[in-house]
Parts: sequence; C-alpha cells; structure tokens
Amino acid sequence: MIILDTNILWNQTPEGGSADLLRAIRVCAGERVAVPWMVMEELAAQQAIKYQDQYKRAADAVQALREATPWGLDLPLGPCEPDEVRKSWRQRWSTVVDVIPTSADALREAVFREANGLRPCKPATKVKTGGRDVAIWLSAVEYARANPAEMVYFVSGNTKDFGEGEAFPAPMDKDVADLGDRFRLMLSLDDVMAKFAPETTTDEATVWALLTEGRVIGQLVNEATTQGWLPMDGAFTCTTHGFDGEPMISPAHGWVTAGPSEVVEVESLRSYRVGEREWCLGVVQYRLTGLVIMGARTDWASCLLRASVSLTLNDTEPQLTVLRADRPEPVSAEVFRQLALPQHQMTSTQEATMEAIRQNVASVVPDLHPLRGPRAYEGAWARANRAYISKPRVPFAE
Repeated sequence: MIILDTNILWNQTPEGGSADLLRAIRVCAGERVAVPWMVMEELAAQQAIKYQDQYKRAADAVQALREATPWGLDLPLGPCEPDEVRKSWRQRWSTVVDVIPTSADALREAVFREANGLRPCKPATKVKTGGRDVAIWLSAVEYARANPAEMVYFVSGNTKDFGEGEAFPAPMDKDVADLGDRFRLMLSLDDVMAKFAPETTTDEATVWALLTEGRVIGQLVNEATTQGWLPMDGAFTCTTHGFDGEPMISPAHGWVTAGPSEVVEVESLRSYRVGEREWCLGVVQYRLTGLVIMGARTDWASCLLRASVSLTLNDTEPQLTVLRADRPEPVSAEVFRQLALPQHQMTSTQEATMEAIRQNVASVVPDLHPLRGPRAYEGAWARANRAYISKPRVPFAE
C-alpha cells in the first residue's frame, strides 16, 4: 500500500500528469494508492476556500456593477455552494486514490500531541499547530498495524515534521516500533516511481504502430464505453447527418455499435518497466465513429476522444487501458464529410430494437461521465442552455 501525504498532491489536479502516474502505478504495478481521510478533506478544503474567495469577489463586482448601472440590472450570481465544491473535488480525486479512515483514536491523539507539542507537531511554539499532520501520520500507522501482510510506504515531502526516513523522532519512533521493515517513508512521487516503475527509453515508432492497430483501437472503444467515458445521458455531442444530409451536431444518448476509428495525435509518451513488462503512458486523441442514438433517431456519427492511456509494449498481446479521458467533442463538418459515413436507414426490426433501447436509457443513466460536474452546476447549466443544446447546430470549422 502506498499512502500519500497532502503535500504530494498539493497544487496538483486529478487530471494532471502526476495523477496519471498514480493511476499507472495502480494499473501497471498493481499497487494500491490511497490517502488518509484527513488528506482528502484538506484537498477538498483547499478548493472550497479558493472558491468562496472568488465567489465573494464576484458578488462584490456584481453589486458594484448594479450600483453603477442607471437602470435595473438583473444579473443573478446563484448561491454560494462550497459543499458542492468539496463534494466535486472528493469525487474527482476518488478516481486517482482510495481513502483510508482516520480513526477517532487518531484524532484524539492528534489534539493531545498538538497541545503538548509532540512530534510530528511543532514543538514549543506560541501558535500550536500540527494536529492534522498527526492524524495523517497515525492513519498510515494504523493501516499498517491492521494489515500485517502488507508493506506500507508513506510518502511525504514534509521532512521537517516527519524526517527523512532514517530515524523518526519521539514519540513517532514508538508509533512504528512494532512494524519493523513493513513501514517505510518515501520523500516524493519520483521515489515511488523509481521503486515500482523505473522509466525507460520510449520507442515512439513502436508505440505509434501498436496504438494504430485495429485490435488496440477496439480495446479503447470498449474501455471508453464500459468505464463511462462515452456516457449514455446526452452529456456530450457528436457530428452526424442532418435531415438534409449535411453535417450537424447533436447530443449523443448512447453508442449502438462502433465503426472505423483512428488515432489522430499522440503526445507525452513515457515508458516504464514493471517487473518483466514494459508499459508506455501517453495522451492519445482518437477519432471515433459509430452508430449512435440521438433522441428519437439513430445514425452514424463521429467524435474526438482525448484520453490518457497505458499500453503494454507487447507485439503479441498488447493491452490498452484508459486511465482518464476528456469529454468527447464533435468533429468538424469538413472532417465528417471526408469520413463519408452512410446515412443510416433502419429496418423495422432495427427500429423496434432501438425503441426498446431508448425506453431503457433511464436504467443506464447512472453510468455518467466520470468527470462530469456536480448536479447543481450541471442542472443550472442545462436550464440556461436548454435552447442551445436541444437543437442541431452546424459544426465549427477546425
């Protein structure tokens, strides 16, 4: 188990490169990665505090504009919702790390040590701090005690309070005395990667050849569908045929079947060795086509999907895993015309099948896109843009 302190994820995002490395460690090395409950709350609080500060600035600006406007100004800002912000960030980070509990005993000991200036709290200072550090530290220690068969790596760059791993100050030394070599301190994410997945040289030509193979693209489509990156709730749009045969943009309510798809762009390739296997991480943009449900009809459509993926560099059995993906976007009208997709005309049997699927869409709506926003935000956005999203639109040119 790899347990992270707050400072390892501070100023990071769940969609950033460091988060993708953590996802890769879980997928490629098979290691669990987690944070104590206190760390998750600190990460959520960081964003909620920032949000409330920006909300106040916005509210002050709106009020100043109202006062400076000679006529009535209706400019609703909406309620301040820090709880929704915290909920959203917890959800986003949960795609990267698990959460281990911080027990009531750990919280009580944290307050005691802070009051008495005991490590890892700051000793003998006028302003007593460090209770959260104790709670985080003891959460990792308690996990190690509760799981005697596991090796636990606690990762923190806070060397002033936790040390550098050679020896822990009292009373931290007694906390881990019965754990032996099963509890170790690492100082950075680089140390974690060096231990579990050392970086190797990337053969970009080989990686590109594997990524463009039909069997690997098929894995991408399957992964994107089963993991919810291609949701069935109209949350993304694709380019399809208008009633006049010209390209238009329409909400997609589900993929019936996949069609020919291809790699458009590959970037940020990095390779790692885990045991005897070599893995490559990269950000790949795919152009997907398929038969798509769009409201009351079904037709061939296309979209762009940008995904962070891991790929085993094995010519015989390459395995692609989607670590993260952005929301799909429609292709341009020019590109859609070049694809020359047929305008689908359903038989009566197909129409009956599609009607059954449409009636059951409600049962799959919980499979939402993993990166969608809080319902309060998305509901407000949908109401404000109902006229915009309910009608077909001409695609923007690339």
